[in-house]
Amino acid sequence: MIKTSLTAAALSILAVPALAQEVTFGKGELGYGNITNGDEEISALSFSGEIEYSYSQFLFGVHVDSTTSDFAGDDVTIRSYGASAAYAPITGVLVGAGLTGFSFSDDFDSESYDGYELFGQYTKGQYSLAASYAVPVSDEDDFDITTFFAEAAFTPEASAGIIVEQNSNFDETIFYVSGDYDAGQFSGEVYYLGISDVDGSMIGANGAYEVSPVMSIGGTLQSDDLLFGGGDSITYIGLDGSYMITDGVTIDAYIGQISGDGAPEDVTSFGLSLTYMIGEQTRVDRRMAAAARDNVERGFGGVLPSLGFSILPID
Repeated sequence: MIKTSLTAAALSILAVPALAQEVTFGKGELGYGNITNGDEEISALSFSGEIEYSYSQFLFGVHVDSTTSDFAGDDVTIRSYGASAAYAPITGVLVGAGLTGFSFSDDFDSESYDGYELFGQYTKGQYSLAASYAVPVSDEDDFDITTFFAEAAFTPEASAGIIVEQNSNFDETIFYVSGDYDAGQFSGEVYYLGISDVDGSMIGANGAYEVSPVMSIGGTLQSDDLLFGGGDSITYIGLDGSYMITDGVTIDAYIGQISGDGAPEDVTSFGLSLTYMIGEQTRVDRRMAAAARDNVERGFGGVLPSLGFSILPID
């Protein structure tokens, strides 16, 4: 279950000007994903890591993602990485810039690209606004992505968020809207993904039940006739579970089935991950974009890599 953790994030950004020097957020994840359709199989191994470090009114960040997928015996590796620096001039405001990059490699060739990003955010109480401007390939002046983020916690249990992304490569605008409800033992989330002037949408719902303080079980229902079905409808139904090994360390697993006019018969997916996390992420744009990507690619066995510059798993 992906949660916005808005209250904790708000407290973290409000605290930035008063912090000395410390790691305020850290996350590392190892994952395995698999999609099976009869005798055909796609599997992937992934690693991601991210750290935020504060020094006085400055916030520094580093992140890396790597996914190696096996397509019928051919390995394809996609990596994205970046480093950023930000400054909090007054309480609740954070502005910064960063260098980014991504690379492709397979059994025959490899390519890499460098870019940059600008970002800013404002947080007051239970409300947050953020914006980012990314140029993923510095040599391509006509390729940039502008994204706006907003979220609000209406009660201690309920919150909502919206992401609006504009890619200069096409005229359409991507919209992602989500709502969360967390009552402690029970939690749930609904989300919607749409693209302007494009027929179809993705709609999904996740739910979880806390069996014990260290274990939860849940499920996902997702309907999509926008991204992965070639214009036809596909449905994903899955079960998932999470177990906390120790403070900050969890193991998660899910299994599900993909069906519909846009999917072959008997498609199953499976995913397993080991995660270590401390603190709460300060950057609103990265936190919300990561949560959106996790939901969009649910059911695809973790084989869809992120290029690091769009809420879509493959831009």
